[in-house]
Amino acid sequence: MCIILFFFLLVTALAKDLHIETIGPFYIGSLSDLVITTTLINRGSTPLVLLRTPGSILFPNVTNNFDIVHEYGGSPRFLGAQMKYSLDILAANNGSFLTLPPNTSLNITHDLSNLYDFSSTGKGIYHVHPATTLYEVSSAGGIPKPFPAGSFSSHSINLIEDVFNFKEARLENKLERRDTVPGDIITPRFKSCSTEYQDATNDAIPIAKKYVADAVSYLAALDDSTPRFTTWFGDFTTHKYNFIQRNYEMLNATDAYQSWTYDCGCEEGNAGIIAYVYGPEYGTIHLCPGFMAVGPVGTDSRAGSLIHESTHWAKTVNTLDYVYGQEGCKSLAEDDWRKAVRNADTYEYFAENVPELL
Repeated sequence: MCIILFFFLLVTALAKDLHIETIGPFYIGSLSDLVITTTLINRGSTPLVLLRTPGSILFPNVTNNFDIVHEYGGSPRFLGAQMKYSLDILAANNGSFLTLPPNTSLNITHDLSNLYDFSSTGKGIYHVHPATTLYEVSSAGGIPKPFPAGSFSSHSINLIEDVFNFKEARLENKLERRDTVPGDIITPRFKSCSTEYQDATNDAIPIAKKYVADAVSYLAALDDSTPRFTTWFGDFTTHKYNFIQRNYEMLNATDAYQSWTYDCGCEEGNAGIIAYVYGPEYGTIHLCPGFMAVGPVGTDSRAGSLIHESTHWAKTVNTLDYVYGQEGCKSLAEDDWRKAVRNADTYEYFAENVPELL
């Protein structure tokens, strides 16, 4: 009995336990006051080696790291960067790790003043919930595994004035109108892109268009459940089918992909970031070093990454990045199909169809 009790206490002591605290101002009269601090507390007795992934609280001031919900429902529109990244590449980059020793804490400041537009939801009380799943890197190596916090606290803010985030207006106003006439040969525009990036993008565009066209053809012939449909979007329903079909048809527009601008400046990325877009900045995809590190075709390919990013705009599908990776997307289809039909990686994997599903 004593041996069993000792073993139980030993296992408990070694258990990994991460807590996330969320604090900030309560009254917000201006978006410049919208600064939130998260505190990661390692309550366990072993170090936590965590990966700085987009969408997590370890990647502040750029991506959507919080679920912000008005007391009467509804959320402000996210205006920041929506990224496609590679876990493998991030895991191979030492600068992407953060080590949190036992019984220590880390404060991270999040300036949200330019990341959300509250004009549609208005003033009132909002509940700010942090993203609670991180990726842990094992000492034995291998692919990082999702590591949910054992506990967390949320924070409430009272937006006492109606505010509008002018970042959206700036992004939309800076886009150049591109007029064409019938018979014009439409080619992509490049900004700060080397010849290597331009060649890789020009090769990826027709593949992306074929992936999307094949998805449209597949859906047009579909009238019931199939392994391919249920794997990525859950059980077949007519309402869901019509919604997904419409979205792929939007991506299948005549000048999609080849008429857009590709910016290789990658101001927001690092070695593991493949590409990103800003929601209000329709028609511009930012390419990062990870774009050249992934394959031209197949799962998480360059062509697939263009599809992923193209779904984020409100003019196409208006997706978010609820989960990344095939396993995460499969679980999402089973657990929450409403999020699956709004998840960018899901649309990419359905279109890439690797491994092939009928």
